[in-house]
This record gives sequence, C-alpha cells and structure tokens, in this order.
Amino acid sequence: SSCVDHLFYNKLTGGLVLVDYKTNSYMSGYNKKAYSKKMKVPLSHLNDDALHHYHIQLSIYKYLIEKYTGLKVEEMFIVYMSENIENYEIIDIPYLKEEVEEILENRRVKNMNGMGVLLMGASGSGKSTAAKLLLRTHIRNGYKIVAIDPEGELEDMARMFDGDFINLGLGGEYGMINPLEIVADIDDTEAGSNGRGYSILTNTLQTLKAFMKYYDPSIEEDVLTLFNEVVVETYQRFNINVNTDFSKLTSEDYPTFSDVYKTIRGRILSYGEATHERDIMERLEIKVRPLTFGGLEHYFDGKTTITPKSNFIVFNIRELMNAETNIKNALFFNILKHAWSLCLDPKINTVLMVDEAH
Repeated sequence: SSCVDHLFYNKLTGGLVLVDYKTNSYMSGYNKKAYSKKMKVPLSHLNDDALHHYHIQLSIYKYLIEKYTGLKVEEMFIVYMSENIENYEIIDIPYLKEEVEEILENRRVKNMNGMGVLLMGASGSGKSTAAKLLLRTHIRNGYKIVAIDPEGELEDMARMFDGDFINLGLGGEYGMINPLEIVADIDDTEAGSNGRGYSILTNTLQTLKAFMKYYDPSIEEDVLTLFNEVVVETYQRFNINVNTDFSKLTSEDYPTFSDVYKTIRGRILSYGEATHERDIMERLEIKVRPLTFGGLEHYFDGKTTITPKSNFIVFNIRELMNAETNIKNALFFNILKHAWSLCLDPKINTVLMVDEAH
C-alpha cells in the first residue's frame, strides 16, 4: 500500500512539508509535450499521465493528514531521481483539494449500496458484543448510527454517546411512525421531472401494499386494489400528487389512517345501493378500522412524532416483541422503513444495525 516517504516538521510555523521520491526512468507529463489522454470521471479534466497521478496521490496524503491530525501541510514536493537526468530535480506539487473530495465522495456513494455485515452464531456466542464493538468503531470514525434494538441492550451506549434512545413501545406522541409518510430518496425528491414524482408515489403504494399484507396476510387482492385507490385519493385531498416537491414536506403534511378511513366511509356512502365495489369497500373498511381505534391507533394512526437530535439513534422495540405475529411484523416493517429513511442522505456515512434480525 502507498505511504508518505518523508514528512518534515517546521518548528517555526508548526506546519509540515510532504516529500515523495520518484525514480521513474521517464515521468510522463513532466516534459512540456502535450498529453491528450484524459483521466476518467470525476477527473476527466486532468491529463492521464504519471505526473498528474502523483498530484492526486500527494493531495490525498495532504487531505487525510490535515483532516485527521489537525496539522497543516504547507508544501508538497517530489524529488525526482532518474538515470535519464544528471542530478535530481525537485517538483513543486499543487494541492488538488476539490479533486480529492470528488474522488472520496464518488467512492463513498458507490459503497453505499451492498455494504453489509451479517453476524451469526449460537445464543450466547457473542454476536451482540461483537456488534457493539463495530458500532463503537463507526462512532469513533464519525458515522451516523441508526439501530433497531429489540432487547434494549443499546440503552447504556446511547446514553454514553449522547444519542437518542427512542422507546417505540410507548407509541402515540412518544413513538409514532406514520405509515403514510412518504420516504423519497434524496436524489428523487425533485419531483415533476423525468417521472420522479410518479416513481415516488408508485414506490409508496407498493410499500403500503406490503404493510397491509404484513398487518393482515389474509387480505384479498381486490381489497388491496381499492386500498391503493383510496390512498391516492386521500393523498390528493392533502395536495400530494406526482407534481409534489417532496423535499419541502414535513411530517405534519401527510395524511394518517384516520384520513384514509374517512375516504373509505365517504366512498361507501356515495355508492347508495349495494354493488360489488361497495362490498369490496366494506371489506376494506373492516381491515382499516382497527388501525384507527381500538388500541392499534397508538402505533399506526398519527403523524410521525420521532425527531432525533443526534447521529446515534436507537429504536427500542422491546415492548413490541410480545404483540401478535401479524401486528409485530407490520410494526417492524414500518419501523424499518423509517430507519431506512434516516440513512438516505448521500453526504452522511450511515450504518443501519438490526439486532436479532431473524
């Protein structure tokens, strides 16, 4: 792996001088001849020659040293020694900070997808302990942490690092996640162009359809089809459609299941005589009604009340683990969707941890 050849400390200024030695027989780009080949994006404005490679190399050294030590690198040089030159030459190296930031950001975004760790083992083998050690490492490296904790094991760590330990078992104003709040990728929030608004709403309807299947696995397809229609109509009553700029919406702007239930009741009353569609709508009413009163409204019917204030967020779901299987599955699906929404900012390195994921 690459490393700095020499670092000199200037006692007068408190700065550093970075020196690298090169012994190439020929250093492309160092002569005055034009070099037509360019590097790949995001460095396509730079010549693809040895000298510019070294510019990037030393600039990365400077960037990392200054970021992680707080020391200032005042100058960078290459000492060029070759059998083709009589003595040695000193080449002053410019700092390509913007290019380094582009490289690191490009690498970070590419690494956002598919980066995962699965810890498996018998009960008591140390999975949770190992997970905590990994979390501590990520915290020290400045990562944002979003954790789903079914046993309350991360409470002490959350307190230690001034994190948010959110008890979703309380529900209501203390831990409500609105299933109808739309999660849009950062790149997709600018609706109204290239079909992004349509894509966001379509993904949302698919997510709500999955939620309903977890909540009631026996729900029929014809009921789900009308459910989608009712949800779209409810969103429209709140001025949410394919042209909406989702980046400007807050939790207060979204409808709840009570609003969906009102739409269902309005549809039923509008039918008048008994019809096949009214029969389907009445079956949908039976499915949705328990979400709005009778106990489940504390978890599923209301505006999202979770407002984390730190970059270490723990969702404690211990009190939810004893719920009926279908209710627990719907709760977990809703929580996981919200946790994922906190991981979508491409400018923030984020770790999503799910303990006892089985």
